[in-house]
Amino acid sequence: MKRSEPKIVAPDGGWQIQLLENTDDETQAGDIVIHSELALPSKADIGAGSMTKRIATRRMGGAESAATQRYEPAAAPATVSGYATIEYEDQGGKKTFTITKDQIVVGRGGRDYWTDLKLDTLPDVSREHLRLRRDPSTRQWFLKDLSRLGTTINGEKVPSSIEFAEGEKRDRNVEAPVPAQARIGLAGVVYLEFRSSESNG
Repeated sequence: MKRSEPKIVAPDGGWQIQLLENTDDETQAGDIVIHSELALPSKADIGAGSMTKRIATRRMGGAESAATQRYEPAAAPATVSGYATIEYEDQGGKKTFTITKDQIVVGRGGRDYWTDLKLDTLPDVSREHLRLRRDPSTRQWFLKDLSRLGTTINGEKVPSSIEFAEGEKRDRNVEAPVPAQARIGLAGVVYLEFRSSESNG
């Protein structure tokens, strides 16, 4: 039997092609980065949100590599209003962010950079600047610095988790503990007032 071609439906607003200057840290002069975003239909399950599959293909010196990421909206815990809160001020004004899951990514974000807390600020703050992770068993928070210009906790510099080896960016998986109340600085540009809603132990 001949298989029917998949149905293609134009998204709201139609198809879009944009040519932009690339500011990714790991991109070299002459590289071409192609990002393709495909919106997938929502699941039939009750309460399930829509998914987005992001495909990034990078051509470097004639070689091509592809990475596929799939994101699903994380449902907040049914009995928890928030594990912690972050108060901050960026170019959009003063804001409060409630953390409702065990890990979040903070940064400026971008086409191939997923962030839970997206900051409207200077390029000194990396697209994916840091990760905050909660250990469910101890309720202790940990911070991983993924930035180019650094992160501080209460004025103390956090060891970088990123190293460059053979032209590649690698995550060494280095984390620093975060107190229940902490002032987190991102490249000395934006400061997050972190407050845990739980007591450790």
